[in-house]
Amino acid sequence: TGSTISETTTTSSIGTGTTTITPEQTGSTISETTTTPSIGTGTTTITPEQTGSTISETTTTSSTGTGTTTITPEQTGTTISETTTTSSTGTGTTTITPEQTGSTMSETTTTSSTGTGTTTITPEQTGSTISQTTTTSSTG
Repeated sequence: TGSTISETTTTSSIGTGTTTITPEQTGSTISETTTTPSIGTGTTTITPEQTGSTISETTTTSSTGTGTTTITPEQTGTTISETTTTSSTGTGTTTITPEQTGSTMSETTTTSSTGTGTTTITPEQTGSTISQTTTTSSTG
């Protein structure tokens, strides 16, 4: 309670976006740089709070609206997998299989034509919820 995670995302017309996340720890920053070409494959590199460590994401999306993201986290040899399905109605569901075997984090994102989306994250702790509201304008 009382902590806030803020995300600021800037996207350009060339398909490169940068997200800066200000996490709950004051003064620390997580940066994401995402490049997506027209073929639907994107790579996100996250520089986390720990200096010198890197989290890499490789996302492949198909025309059917299903994408898979494989995250290589800071711990060597572990993998976090995300499978995202988006429909034409603007509702997508992401299921995250984290490093702990058998636990699941789910994200459900609803976006409207006005460029405002809401993401509800159900984390590994039962009964807790993290909500994100993202507003995107035509300027990116």
